[in-house]
Amino acid sequence: MRMECNIALALKRAGESFPFSWEGRLAPEEFGGERLVFPETVRIAGELCFDGDALTVTGTCKVPVRRNCARCNAAATQTVALSFSERFLRETTEDEAYTCNGDTLSLERMFWDGFWLHLPMTALCRADCESACSEETEKENPFAILRTLHPESAGQE
Repeated sequence: MRMECNIALALKRAGESFPFSWEGRLAPEEFGGERLVFPETVRIAGELCFDGDALTVTGTCKVPVRRNCARCNAAATQTVALSFSERFLRETTEDEAYTCNGDTLSLERMFWDGFWLHLPMTALCRADCESACSEETEKENPFAILRTLHPESAGQE
């Protein structure tokens, strides 16, 4: 399913804000050798405003994602919250700029850029999850010797 919204009215009435929303299911994605599954419908909602040169798109999105716990490998579900405020240029030669052509705005590139930036590197099935290797003894802190330089601050973290 394509992440698009109609912007025809906003382009005709510069300076006015218009609400928009998109809902859909996302296909599983691979990330760092890990499979990410999106178990629920994703909803993007916000406002858009055309200023005569560019379209400003602001809004929020919450993305539930299921992946494996980094400690025990059990299924873990977390929600990635996105908020965005981006400008889409009508015409540009810049590869890094978001663009809009015609009466339809594609939100896909903006969505995935934000999602990958906000996705935590690892997931936990629960905050107190203990991994299979949790029985190992703690390694000594390699910086512990530095505490001897300022003994009065020893024990303060």
